[in-house]
Amino acid sequence: MLSSLFYRQFSFFIIKKRSIVFMRLICLIIVSFICFVWIFSSFSSSIDGEKNVSSASRVLEHRSESRDDRFIIVLTVCGDQSLHQGLIAIRSVVMFSQECPIHFILMVDDPLKNIVTTELEKLKSFVHFTYNLLSIQFPNDSWRSLFKQCSSQRLFLPKILHDIDAVLYIDSDVLMLSSISEIWSFFDAMNSTQIAGLAYESEDFSSNWYYRFAQHPYYPPYGLNSGVMLMNLTKMRQFDWIKRTEEIYRNFRNKIVWGDQDIINIIFSENQDRIHLFGCNWNYRPDHCVYGLTCRRAVTEGIKILHGNRDSFVGSKQPAFKFIFEYFENFDFKTIERQNSSSNVISIRKGHLRSIKHSRIDRYEEQTSCHKLFDLIF
Repeated sequence: MLSSLFYRQFSFFIIKKRSIVFMRLICLIIVSFICFVWIFSSFSSSIDGEKNVSSASRVLEHRSESRDDRFIIVLTVCGDQSLHQGLIAIRSVVMFSQECPIHFILMVDDPLKNIVTTELEKLKSFVHFTYNLLSIQFPNDSWRSLFKQCSSQRLFLPKILHDIDAVLYIDSDVLMLSSISEIWSFFDAMNSTQIAGLAYESEDFSSNWYYRFAQHPYYPPYGLNSGVMLMNLTKMRQFDWIKRTEEIYRNFRNKIVWGDQDIINIIFSENQDRIHLFGCNWNYRPDHCVYGLTCRRAVTEGIKILHGNRDSFVGSKQPAFKFIFEYFENFDFKTIERQNSSSNVISIRKGHLRSIKHSRIDRYEEQTSCHKLFDLIF
């Protein structure tokens, strides 16, 4: 009986020990499995994380490489008068946009390149900007003299500047009275179909040339003036701009009076949804004041860009326009100090406007047809 009791106790001990060992083994297996899962998950997450970081880095790198943060302005310089006015236009841009990374692309007649380079390098010693000069390029000579010498060059910019997304094109007889960043913001306001931004030719039927005389289609109701033109070159290429331009030239050549501007009007008369209209104060011309103040936006918001077409900057018919041109022509850039503070830049800009507005009193005691434009500079 004693042996039987011993045997039962011994058996119980063995079973208990085996149970403990078995439980420990189970626990070890569970812990090992948990560790394995944790390690595998961490490893996978690490790989995925590295992939995501790498992918994000590539996207940021691509955006950094592909995005052009410059404000690109294109002018055509062709002939002595265009040269002189174009250089003054550039002076006005840099005076009012010192805080902006400005890049000029000048389409220049080859004989003028040395003169242009010399003058721009002088200006660069006072204010910062970049530039490059390109030769005038036309499919054939008939385009060169379509209107004013070389003015139709803008029609071919989508092809010439094939690697550039967007530019502001200005005629050489244009003066900036605001920062380029202001008009550039209209690019952001364009919808997916709009490829260009322009202002009306006028805001008054009684004096509007297109309404009274045009023998070809034009953008309703007043037509467009192309002296200040925002151009989304990417969208224009997708629109097949060059092909359309050449077709219209062939079909309407004998009815065109204002050259490339008429071609632009014909294109957008058929594609009205492609235009982003901005106010007349962004392309203010003598027509807006000769017959009364017809540009309401200039009265409420001030003149932002002044366009001295028909020789208004250099002739004698519009002394107010000529005076403002002479202000920029005679401005001493030695007085400009490079400023990084936006408040300083704004103060400088307002200082220029005050100088233009107030100093004219000594020059023009008589009232001229456009004398009131000084009251629209603010």
